[in-house]
Amino acid sequence: MNSFNVVFPYPIGTYLSKEEDGTVHIDQVNQYIIDAKGISVIVMLDVFTSPRPSTPIELEAFMNNWEELKQTEDLDYLIKR
Repeated sequence: MNSFNVVFPYPIGTYLSKEEDGTVHIDQVNQYIIDAKGISVIVMLDVFTSPRPSTPIELEAFMNNWEELKQTEDLDYLIKR
């Protein structure tokens, strides 16, 4: 049996932000998928306003388009908008 270690960029449940067409979206890491194609991520899109799961996102595209919300003040501000 083969074994390997994988380090994911964010823990499940991490809140992320993504700006798209001038709108900031707050999403949440929902799950990681490891398969023959590589690693992909499913996020819960617009988790506070209109939650729905994304389609699998290739890890590189995910890392290029989302960033972690690190400060609770940022999260509180964006939730209230």
